[in-house]
Amino acid sequence: MKRLLGLLGVLLFLYGCGSGNCNFSGSSFDSGRVPVPTPPPAPVTEDIGIRFAASFRDAVNLPISRAQLVVVSGNIKAVSLGETDADGNVECSFRAAKGEVITLGFEEPYIAEQFTFTAGLNADSADGGVYGYRKDFSGYLPFNALVDIVGCVSTLSDGFGYSPYGMCASHDGATVYIAVRTSHVIKKIDVASGAVSDVAGTGASGFLDGPGDQAKFNEIWGMAISSDDGVLYVSDNGNNRIRKIALGATPAASTVSTVAGTGASGFLDGPGDQAKFNAPYGICLAENDSVLYVADWSNNRIRKIALGATPAASAVSTVAGTGASGFLDGPGDQAKFYSIAGIAASADGSVLYACGANGRIRKIVPGASQGLTVVSTVAGEGYASPQVDGTGDVARFNYMRALCLTADGKVLYVSDTDNHCIRRVVLGDTPQETMVSTIAGSFGGREDGTGISAKFNMPRGISLSAGNSVLYVLDSDNSALRRITAVKQ
Repeated sequence: MKRLLGLLGVLLFLYGCGSGNCNFSGSSFDSGRVPVPTPPPAPVTEDIGIRFAASFRDAVNLPISRAQLVVVSGNIKAVSLGETDADGNVECSFRAAKGEVITLGFEEPYIAEQFTFTAGLNADSADGGVYGYRKDFSGYLPFNALVDIVGCVSTLSDGFGYSPYGMCASHDGATVYIAVRTSHVIKKIDVASGAVSDVAGTGASGFLDGPGDQAKFNEIWGMAISSDDGVLYVSDNGNNRIRKIALGATPAASTVSTVAGTGASGFLDGPGDQAKFNAPYGICLAENDSVLYVADWSNNRIRKIALGATPAASAVSTVAGTGASGFLDGPGDQAKFYSIAGIAASADGSVLYACGANGRIRKIVPGASQGLTVVSTVAGEGYASPQVDGTGDVARFNYMRALCLTADGKVLYVSDTDNHCIRRVVLGDTPQETMVSTIAGSFGGREDGTGISAKFNMPRGISLSAGNSVLYVLDSDNSALRRITAVKQ
């Protein structure tokens, strides 16, 4: 009887994930169903994730294409293996118990070409992960981290047009707003039904304030929404302006106006009607919606807008960045950034987090002046590379475009765009105390599923719903809105 009840519990759990009923808040798990008896927990084993990339162009007795990599021996979980491409390259990712001896090879008749290693323990590899004979394997990239949360990915909607960039979710969890970059419009998706409708924009690029059905934009890249869900803020990248939309019941009842920016690209602090930006990207609200922070992408600076009733009454200042591209931590007036894309803030604005092209997540503690602001690195070695999980000082990213922060300020979720995956960053006091893991995605594609079996194609926007229960991801090159609920491993 106990075994029967245990099996029933497992079946109900799997059904809940497949139907989108998995939820998470922090690290807790709730299937959303009436609890049933479950079997005793299995012995805890330290699993690690392994990502492997190799080239077999010069390998002996191997074709240069269509060779299927297979597991010859060893206990591999969540297998995601592939074929060599036309150039002899292959990539795979999987999980295995630390210390497990794994042998990979190729399906008959090429099984003689094999690769054996001990997961996470090989002293031959400088990274302590996987090791290969270099005559056969030109590269290897391990990612070794314990993962307690993985994502259950489903598709919510894909009926809103090609190449969306900006997105945000309403605080009540009922609506997700999306900016379609190539058609210069803002759309909204009803979460309950998946229905898509227009918010603002005519579809023609340009600049025009006014009613939503007449307003014009030029490539919106970032979005934020007020705490009462009544006002959308957008970074109008091609117009070098920050705009806002007072939301009405219809596009005609909505009103678009300019917050800051003259329209000319450049750099200038001051009143909103005189300030200049250069291709602004991510934006976020803080301090009871009185302040808007801007990732000023091509200026390599983080800007702050103290919001007023009019552009002239708003004040634009620089929080951090010299304007020169590069990397340097320290005081805000000396710190350097490289193409800042994503930005998130704690509710009181006391801490900012930013990401971009330099492969790092940076922490910014604003001071009374730019010189008193402190910039430091939270996670990332600075290399644009396939993802490496682990502590913040060894983790690797590849051009992150967006991030969001949980309400308690303890966890960041990141769109690791060029790695086609979503990362979870549990913040510590130092990079060594910060933990980075991959909750969903591995290689480019489109597939719903759990953990690394799910696939994205250049995910850009990311937003948490009310209560940190659902992540929404703008899967840009798939032109889809994906939804991630969590499974506790």
